[in-house]
Amino acid sequence: MRATLGYKQKTYPLSVNSDTSDLALLALGRFESMGNFRFAQLARFHSMHVIHSGEGVFTADETKHRVGANQIFTFFPSQLIRYHDFPETPWVYTWLNFSGENIARYLASVGITKENPVLDLSGRLMLKSTLALVVNEIVRYNAIEGLDYKLYHYRTNHGAKIDLVIQKNMKSPPVAVEIKSSVNPTEVDVKQLIDFAEEFPEARRLVICHTSKPYRINGIDFLPFQEGIKEIFK
Repeated sequence: MRATLGYKQKTYPLSVNSDTSDLALLALGRFESMGNFRFAQLARFHSMHVIHSGEGVFTADETKHRVGANQIFTFFPSQLIRYHDFPETPWVYTWLNFSGENIARYLASVGITKENPVLDLSGRLMLKSTLALVVNEIVRYNAIEGLDYKLYHYRTNHGAKIDLVIQKNMKSPPVAVEIKSSVNPTEVDVKQLIDFAEEFPEARRLVICHTSKPYRINGIDFLPFQEGIKEIFK
């Protein structure tokens, strides 16, 4: 692994048993370059980098990609990776390391593969910013408060994906969380939480969204962002 100096980074490692997870978030970080940052490594994980600003070049297995704001570049285990930004366009990005039995399949479902490792988010800015904001805050709160909750993604028996499942330990009831950028989503918008309740009747089900005040529909709590993040850990 090789990197230049001239950057700030805050990392949030997570405690996840990746051997038993369908999709596990291992660590997350916020990175700010001072310009002309360069990095090279033999990748160990599936790693996504969501670029908020700046521009540079990402090279995977000798194939170069010019990447900038509102794009994600991803690398895969055992790939030889090099990437750098430019002095005049320093990067700011959020990076996430994943593992799990089906991570490659999940990435492919949104168009990310070894052959096509760059995803353009230009048409999905609201969703991207909402997800990044909430996940960052949940991870930060878990780390700062020393709560040591486990965070992972989940796919129900009917194939519906849950944005985030949080659990203190294997004996405690899980908390299923959906993140929505809309102001007043309804039960129809989160049918996956109904599926989840069929498999885990004891689970709490939360929707974090842009509502100004909390409300409840058929056992599902719809909460504003800050209140919702704290409610997760109660």
